[in-house]
Amino acid sequence: MEEQEQEERVAPTNWVTHSTYWLYDGETIVGAVNFRHDLNDQLQQVGGHIGYGIRPSARNKGYATEGLRQALEVARKRGLASVLITCSADNTASGRVILTNGGQEIESYIKEDGIRVRRFIIPL
Repeated sequence: MEEQEQEERVAPTNWVTHSTYWLYDGETIVGAVNFRHDLNDQLQQVGGHIGYGIRPSARNKGYATEGLRQALEVARKRGLASVLITCSADNTASGRVILTNGGQEIESYIKEDGIRVRRFIIPL
């Protein structure tokens, strides 16, 4: 996982500072992980501390699981005691990734747009 270097900044109102990490297989980028340093009210409900995306051709090969594992190490080094992560209930692959990395589901609910969201805590 390679971090996109950027100096620490103060985020604009309603935004949070974050770090983006690129996941590689050799020379090929297979995905990205975004670690949010803090949470605002919106991220408390949907998004959480960590988000990740894997290119379709690289899915189901363990990249998301490994990317999340490495992001949890970053969170530990930053002194967090736990992280919040969310996913859509219909994204079963993401739910498995979170559970594999120690996620404990704390709730699920339906947003105003009708999408069910699952919220997880991962103790560090």
